[in-house]
Amino acid sequence: MSTDRIALQKNKKKLTALMHYMYLFFLKHMVQSTYLVGGCGVQMELVWALGLSGDMDGVQASLISADGQRIEDTGTSLFLPYSDTLRRELLALQRTEFINTTPDDAISKLSEEVSGWFVQASRRVIDRTKKVPSVIGLYGQTVESRLGRKVIRLGSAEMLLSRLKIATVYDFHESDLQAGGNGVFLEAPYYQGLVKWARDRRLLPNYPKMAVIDVSDLARVTILSEKDPIAFEAGPGLALIDEFTQYAFQRNDTDGSMGGRGEINCSVLNQWMRANKSVPRPTSLCDISKFIPYTRDCHTIPPLNGVATLTAFVSQMVENAAAGYSDLKGAILTGRGAKNTFLKTLLNRSFNVFLPKDMSWNYQFEQSEEAAYNAVRVLYGLPTSYRTTTGVESVCGKIICNNKPGVCEC
Repeated sequence: MSTDRIALQKNKKKLTALMHYMYLFFLKHMVQSTYLVGGCGVQMELVWALGLSGDMDGVQASLISADGQRIEDTGTSLFLPYSDTLRRELLALQRTEFINTTPDDAISKLSEEVSGWFVQASRRVIDRTKKVPSVIGLYGQTVESRLGRKVIRLGSAEMLLSRLKIATVYDFHESDLQAGGNGVFLEAPYYQGLVKWARDRRLLPNYPKMAVIDVSDLARVTILSEKDPIAFEAGPGLALIDEFTQYAFQRNDTDGSMGGRGEINCSVLNQWMRANKSVPRPTSLCDISKFIPYTRDCHTIPPLNGVATLTAFVSQMVENAAAGYSDLKGAILTGRGAKNTFLKTLLNRSFNVFLPKDMSWNYQFEQSEEAAYNAVRVLYGLPTSYRTTTGVESVCGKIICNNKPGVCEC
């Protein structure tokens, strides 16, 4: 190939990248200005967005169609499992003694390896759907020490841009922390979009207020209405139940069958509730360590009754926290708790409880879909954080679209 032809191809690539960057810059700031001035009912353009998130087993990748205010299509999601070697390295990093002593260069090398898996998952989604996303939302691979003393997010936006040539939004949680927020409740806008999607398809009743109850290790509650969303941690979630069932049965009560066969010990439950009379305020976080001793209170009662009582405690803490919000009739139970039938039965005392499957909502890919949705909001200059969720109202996330981090930073 001649030198002139090689030079021409390089110039064409540079021109294409420049035009793509200028388009994104113009689109983002034009829509942001319209939104801030008052919106005037302007409907934003639907775009395809790819969200990437990792757990300790592999990569979640989701392609959705959204405009930052609604979700049009949940598209395609896939899970790409890590190699056994990478899983061992991540688990080793998770141990407290490693996460606080691992050199930065070793973490950078691990982040680069994880990024390669993100690239591979992205290409598989694009190949499967034949759709090239306008933007990528990178939540990354979260590694948290077992005692919660340190959190590391692995994943390189620069590598994604370099390999895929697609604008990438990253550092969502870090940007919220830098703005003065708690860096936790970034799912609220995504929940708003999902509930609107479900209501438009008549999969959910049009209640004035709807709660999304995410019960995983902790119980997180997001209140949705016509006003800004409200989010807080109501108390412990399945971590407390898991701690006891591992002690008593060497396995978790995944489906709630253990709790359903037991009887609630009202004396023990009332004792716990008297010690937790305060109602969580918007943005408040929960310290799970203060509740771990409650599992030892169950050592003196029949094990199945202990599971039932702990499950009732989780439910009661959520119900008490939500009691202060009038007209709250409906709730969506998500997270690992969506599989716990006994927990759903208990929550049904206070709410009309819906499950993700009732709305064709694949909650197993919630993190990656959320990353994609929030990337669109950042692209359009819409807030991802509110004073009633993280403590600040801000567009939290950074955009990289020309190999220079921060050039498009919000």
